[in-house]
Formats: sequence, structure tokens, C-alpha cells
Amino acid sequence: MSNLQSFDSVWDALEDDPIMAENMKLRSTLLIAIIKNIESSKRNQTETA
Repeated sequence: MSNLQSFDSVWDALEDDPIMAENMKLRSTLLIAIIKNIESSKRNQTETA
């Protein structure tokens, strides 16, 4: 039987260092916010760049 582990987030599972895991969580939250802002702005690719 395998040894299953449970984590609060995928970043906790991927990163052993809790500070680095938190950094990855913050970075992913920021990128999601940026993507949502771009998608809701109705600008084309040239205007967004």
C-alpha cells in the first residue's frame, strides 16, 4: 500500500520550503488577477502588450 500525503495546495505539495510555497501561491494569485484583468478589458493583443 502506498503512503498518501495530503496538502492544502498544489504549491505545498511541490515545494518543501514553506516560504517558497507561499511565494508561489502569491505569484499564481497575481498572474490569475492579471489574466482576468486582460480578459475583461476587451483590448486586443497589441493594445494589451
